Amino acid sequence: MDRSRLPDPDIRIDGARVRASSHLTYAGAYQLTLSTTVVALALELHSSYLGHPAGDAAVSHLELAPDTDPCTHSELYPACDLLVADRRGCLYDHLARLQELLGRGGGQVTIEIADGALELVETA
Repeated sequence: MDRSRLPDPDIRIDGARVRASSHLTYAGAYQLTLSTTVVALALELHSSYLGHPAGDAAVSHLELAPDTDPCTHSELYPACDLLVADRRGCLYDHLARLQELLGRGGGQVTIEIADGALELVETA
């Protein structure tokens, strides 16, 4: 299993930068996990993508935040090239989920993907 640190996303809540770190882990050609920790909020999102072009793809998101129970959301997508041809899409999906999670606390949340993160997802 290979784990790599991604360049940190630029996360802002009501314009104030919030420190975060992201990692990706591959466990074979058809599995990708993206994890982001927002340090100041002690909040984590772990997203796993598992699938094959000839079969369905399963996507699960684990949310960890203070004063709440761990929460898992899972979805099944019909046959698609999610992992083989669209690893960038996995990163976009992960960060969109993170933006939604952070937005539950109120405030305007913006996330910009760091330079090099998209390329690293493709090549790691």
